[in-house]
Amino acid sequence: MQAMKIYISGPITGMPELNEPAFASASLAIAEKGHVPINPFDVCCDIPRGSDWLAYMRADIKAMMDADAVLMLSGWAESRGARIEHSISVFLEIPIYHSVDNIQ
Repeated sequence: MQAMKIYISGPITGMPELNEPAFASASLAIAEKGHVPINPFDVCCDIPRGSDWLAYMRADIKAMMDADAVLMLSGWAESRGARIEHSISVFLEIPIYHSVDNIQ
C-alpha cells in the first residue's frame, strides 16, 4: 500500500494546551502506520500564536488540499474550523477517518 498524506482536523480554539497533545499523538500514530501526517501545528508554525483565526484556517485549508485523506479528532463536531474542514472534505470527496485504528 502506498503512503497517504493524512490531514489532521480537530478542535483547537478554547481547548487546554490548544489540544496540541492530541494532534501530536495522532501525527505519531499516522507515521507509525507508514503514512505522512499533516498537522495544523506544523502547517501554522510560522504564524504567530494569537493571530487572526482566518489566517490559521486559510493556511490549514491550503495544506488539507494536498492530503489524500482527513482524520477527524474527537470533539471535531464542536469546532467551527473542523466542521468547515469536514464539509470541504465531504464536498471534494476526500476520504475521512474518525479513528487512527481505521487507517490501513
